[in-house]
Amino acid sequence: MTLSPDAKTLATSDSDEEILIWDAASGEIQARLPSGASGLRFSPDQRYLAAADARSGIQLWDVDRREQD
Repeated sequence: MTLSPDAKTLATSDSDEEILIWDAASGEIQARLPSGASGLRFSPDQRYLAAADARSGIQLWDVDRREQD
């Protein structure tokens, strides 16, 4: 689990091999990314989310576009 630098967005990884992007204030899910991860971290500008997994290594996601870079 990781919180964005502005504390407005939370990212978690669930047991269904998804990364969930949450609105931290409302608690609503904003997006589901098709990837499991054991470690998550937002970039300082909050545009990207790095997801680390023992099987697939490190994946970089564009949070706004909901696409893997």
